[in-house]
This record gives sequence, C-alpha cells and structure tokens, in this order.
Amino acid sequence: MKSLYLNVEDNVYRKVIDFLKSMPKNKIKIVEEISCSEQLTEELLMRKEEVNRGEVLSHEEFWDGTGV
Repeated sequence: MKSLYLNVEDNVYRKVIDFLKSMPKNKIKIVEEISCSEQLTEELLMRKEEVNRGEVLSHEEFWDGTGV
C-alpha cells in the first residue's frame, strides 16, 4: 500500500478527503495526523499496544467506570 501526505489549505483538504471517502473501504484507509505533545504521543502508543494485546473494555464497562 502506498501513502499520501497532504499539506494544503483547509478547503482543499476537505475536498480531497471527501473524494477519498467515496472510494471502496477495502481499497483505501484515511489516517489523519494530528499535532500533539510528545507525552500524548507516548500515551497513544501505549494504548495502541494495549488494544493489540486485547486489553480492552466493553462499551458498558468504560461508561460504568467514568461515573457519568
């Protein structure tokens, strides 16, 4: 699979993303890069590793744990 990096104005970016979303889901994957702190990047990597190991909560378990 090949990757594409866009560095364009917001209005052009949105048009490109809308076009790409019209492609078949099994042929394209859209990953949006978001600038964030190094600490957040490390936390996201740790969370990804937890998910890969199968350490996930069900929807109900998550919301029960929030106290909302």
